[in-house]
Amino acid sequence: MAPNRFFRYLRSRLTSGNDRGTSLVEYTILWAMMGTSVVAGIETTAGEFDAKFNEASVGISHGAAAEDGDEAEEEAEEESDEEAEEDSASGGAEADDDAGGDPSGSGAAGGTTSSDSDNADSDNAADESDDEDGSTSGHDSSDDDESDDDESEDDDADNTDDESADADNAEEATVTVKQLSNRSANKAKIQLQFRDSDGKKIKDLTVTVRFTYADGSFEETIVETGSSGKVNVTRKKMTDEMWDVTATIESAVKDGVDYRPDEDTFVLT
Repeated sequence: MAPNRFFRYLRSRLTSGNDRGTSLVEYTILWAMMGTSVVAGIETTAGEFDAKFNEASVGISHGAAAEDGDEAEEEAEEESDEEAEEDSASGGAEADDDAGGDPSGSGAAGGTTSSDSDNADSDNAADESDDEDGSTSGHDSSDDDESDDDESEDDDADNTDDESADADNAEEATVTVKQLSNRSANKAKIQLQFRDSDGKKIKDLTVTVRFTYADGSFEETIVETGSSGKVNVTRKKMTDEMWDVTATIESAVKDGVDYRPDEDTFVLT
């Protein structure tokens, strides 16, 4: 082959735009970059976890050391207290020995005997004075009974005043009742609307309603009326053993005034 033809062949091969094998190279470079990223991420995460574990272990070790130090201090304090008690006990025993060996102890004992006789005389005198006081107190028992009667009368007067105050704090009210129970849906519901003696709807009235069920159980609900003066009390998931339901208005209070109506018990079926 002539040199000119070879160079033309080589030039054609180099400039022909043949991309054979380039995809494999690109995929190889891509996978290498992905592997490098994964390895770097794992190393970073592992370093962070390692630091966290080190902090936790250091904290635990410090806490255990602190507990050991506290226990050691408590033991040292207990030992010092025991030593102090032993020293005080030994000191008291030495003092007793000194007192027993003192020749003047017999004289002290004789003095004690004379004081005991004086104490006996004083005790007899005290007993005699107590007897005299007892005889005198027997005459005063009637006075005590009279004072007890006066106190009971005062208590009755106070109770009467409380009842009159409760009556003054009560207001006449009427209630409109709607039974919204649905036995087939296992739901007991009642709606109450409160009005005062002028027929105005009572707002912000705190009402306590008790549901008493046929099986003997009961529950209380506390609700407040809105601008319409209405409250709704509902009990869901009723069973056949719980019917019928007795709804009772336990209280209806606003600003210390009782608005409970005369008719306050209703049966829900």
